[in-house]
Amino acid sequence: MKLRHGISVLCVSSLLLAGCTTDKGEMKAYHHQIENAQAKEKVMNQSDKEMGQIQRDKQQEMKKLTGQKDLKKIKEPSKNLIKSIEKQQKAFSKEEKAMNASKEEYKKAHEHISNIENDKRRKAVKEWDAALKAKYKAFDEYAKAYNTALKKEKDKFQYVLKEKPEQDELNNKSTEVNKSYEKISDKLKKYQDASKKADEKKQQAETLQ
Repeated sequence: MKLRHGISVLCVSSLLLAGCTTDKGEMKAYHHQIENAQAKEKVMNQSDKEMGQIQRDKQQEMKKLTGQKDLKKIKEPSKNLIKSIEKQQKAFSKEEKAMNASKEEYKKAHEHISNIENDKRRKAVKEWDAALKAKYKAFDEYAKAYNTALKKEKDKFQYVLKEKPEQDELNNKSTEVNKSYEKISDKLKKYQDASKKADEKKQQAETLQ
């Protein structure tokens, strides 16, 4: 009886060890796939610098428009601003492409979650995964607001280039642009908060590996 009991304990211990080993392997596999996803986002560092320079160029042109009432004198700066906005759109499309590529890599990590047997570990990875999903969604909403603002801003300066732009209509378009940029700030804050939460959930999951 004692011998059989000893064998039973040994078998149970082996099963627990095997489960632990499997869990760690699946968690490492999930982590590795998320690293692949995040590697796709590195392109955004360069596009951020590019967009920063474009924004500085825009500010220089905007100064030429400040207090200017002569419509003839705002034509050239407006043309330059349209060119800058088009550069912004092109640069930001790189960020969207990078984030979409990251999202596709992230989706490949899902298969590892269900293979984690330990409830606590699986719950931690699920929470990390949910936080990442929220991050991608927040970026999509930020991107939509950003693209809308650029479109409205471009439309405003294209209107300025018309033969006889109306001041009231120009004021309306300026108001629309300002509201669009306020929305960008709100969506950017939500994206940054979602990214921070994803990092926190990552750290929590890593402590259980």
